[in-house]
Amino acid sequence: MGVIASSSNWIDYANAVGDFNKAHRKDTVAQEYGLDSKIAPGMWLASHIQGKEKISGVKQIKFPEVVHEWDYFEITNTNGKPKERNYKFNCEGKKVCEITGVAFRDYDSPAGDLEDVLHEYKTEIRQNQINNYWKSIGHLKGNGKTLPNMYLASLFAPALLDFGEKTGLTGFHATQNFQIHKDYSEGKINFLIGDRKDRGPLSFLKLRGYQNGDMVISGGAGILLSDM
Repeated sequence: MGVIASSSNWIDYANAVGDFNKAHRKDTVAQEYGLDSKIAPGMWLASHIQGKEKISGVKQIKFPEVVHEWDYFEITNTNGKPKERNYKFNCEGKKVCEITGVAFRDYDSPAGDLEDVLHEYKTEIRQNQINNYWKSIGHLKGNGKTLPNMYLASLFAPALLDFGEKTGLTGFHATQNFQIHKDYSEGKINFLIGDRKDRGPLSFLKLRGYQNGDMVISGGAGILLSDM
């Protein structure tokens, strides 16, 4: 499967999930980070694995390189364990995204609560946002009533951006993992961020997402720290 990166598509995606990072929207801002031009959101790339099947979790998503407008990337599916898949995204000979352990099975029990909560991010899920999310990754009519769990996982990015704006943490979304614990729905959802651990240039954070008092998603993300 091949995809041409279009900023009109990834900005539709960013609007759908609430990711207002200006490095995805303005060349001048991206250049302040030493980039040539604006870049695609990593989870927009990763979301191209979303189809009709319900993804229950992903062991790891890595974003080793960035993607610019009109870059062409190819997605290949490599065999994983039973009921799991792995994917590689290559652009002009460079690996720009790698996804391992994509699971399609029953949901896991909720994860443990965070020990050190550092931030809370509140947002709301609406059907029109989900429809626009589907369109941004090439599914013009969506996939019926399937709720895309990669959409839910994509809400980590704006939660982290909000955390960074409140605390001064700046950097690039380098890794992510998640597990789904319950189907989500339209309506309010809140995310807790905490248990930060810094390892060299990376800062690792855990996230928990709650809807109607139930944990619907848990996971973590690695941020490549920047001086900006």
